[in-house]
Amino acid sequence: MRHTRSLSRRRFLKNSLLIASAPIICPFPIFGEDAPGNRLNLALVGCGEMGVNDMKTALGCGANVIAVCDVDESMSAKAVRAGGAQMQGTTVYGDYRQLLDKEKTLDGLIIATPDHWHAAICRHYMRANKHVYCEKPLTRTIGEAREIRGLARASGSVTQMGNQGSAYGSMRRGIEVIQAGALGTLSSAHVVSPGERYPTGVNRPAGEDPIPKGLDWDFWVGPSPMRPYKTDIYHPYKWRGWHDFGTGQIGNWATHSLNLPIRALNLGFPSKVEVSGQGFGFETYWTGGTITYHFPTTLQGARFTVYWYENLPTPEAFQGLPPNDEGSEGVVLIGERGRIYTNPHNGHVLIKLEGESGWRDITHHEATRSIPVTLPRVRGHMQEWIDACKGGPKPFSSFELASRMTETCLLGLLATQLGHGFEYDAENQSVVGASADELINPKRRTKWLAT
Repeated sequence: MRHTRSLSRRRFLKNSLLIASAPIICPFPIFGEDAPGNRLNLALVGCGEMGVNDMKTALGCGANVIAVCDVDESMSAKAVRAGGAQMQGTTVYGDYRQLLDKEKTLDGLIIATPDHWHAAICRHYMRANKHVYCEKPLTRTIGEAREIRGLARASGSVTQMGNQGSAYGSMRRGIEVIQAGALGTLSSAHVVSPGERYPTGVNRPAGEDPIPKGLDWDFWVGPSPMRPYKTDIYHPYKWRGWHDFGTGQIGNWATHSLNLPIRALNLGFPSKVEVSGQGFGFETYWTGGTITYHFPTTLQGARFTVYWYENLPTPEAFQGLPPNDEGSEGVVLIGERGRIYTNPHNGHVLIKLEGESGWRDITHHEATRSIPVTLPRVRGHMQEWIDACKGGPKPFSSFELASRMTETCLLGLLATQLGHGFEYDAENQSVVGASADELINPKRRTKWLAT
């Protein structure tokens, strides 16, 4: 099990309670929770804190969790204990391939491994047409995002990426308000990333430590280049800062924070990415600065710029915001007739139109009340996926969309890895004037990959 506590985890869980008050539009029959034939048989691969949270949520949604899988025996044991009486009889695996081979009644999979394992496990289960819920970011590399996008079109799997803010009624209301033109044409988004809790701006330490009993380190490293085990350097959680295993804060948070602007403005891929800051050229994520995405056109037919700030003073766009428990983190969208602010998960959305004296909750804003509700409201992100697996509507963060969102976010990561900006040929999906293919499609070790 890996511990994936995020800086705003408690705030996110607290805000998630707001979902219960959102109106539910449900165009398909509600499945009785007590009807055994309606319960999905799921497995969890990756038994860290986020995986256990996802598992508990799935159990609360009426699913059965018939198996857990982790290369660290202590973590899978904790997951089984965390499930309590509902997990009695749950089978424990150390190999995701054996799980698929042996669990003949399996309907779907929850993936909460480190980022470098997402694509390989998604690929294996989608080829078997099993339903897949995968934590964000969907993949570690841009090449993997493209691969999973193609597979999603061909597979019979129902898919959902774990950017849980997608289920919030306030987030969906923000899309409706923006697309109705209430703010006029939008010009930019300013994003302040939460602070990280893993190594940045350093290379690996020398030496090697004893591998803990019950941890298959070779399997944990998996498709990435092999390296010696070091205590409290990679596993648990600190893998997120190492390029071979994680995607830093841009991977950790951008599929949350950029969710609203990407959806509301139907943003494609950027034509140019710029970067300025410090901590380039190391095996770990940079130490901070600004990533700037230039999008050539939006749903409104205008250019759009995203500014991503890490470990910098609060930008001017955040001045005048009301005090809130997210501090100065989140997103400010700037339009010609007003602004929108959201917290990093897009779970609390405020609006202020030109001429208004203060910020107001977007779900209770009198000036936009007449804008019709066009998007469904759901009972939760995991519940939406489970309902879709049973025949309900397609999930909001299906892999077709999630892979594009992930690729956009990882283009910012690519700029920090290169140490400079670049122009991007979206049609041919190539970086102009820079050699980046070994970062977009790095070599993989195949020992632990399914054939």
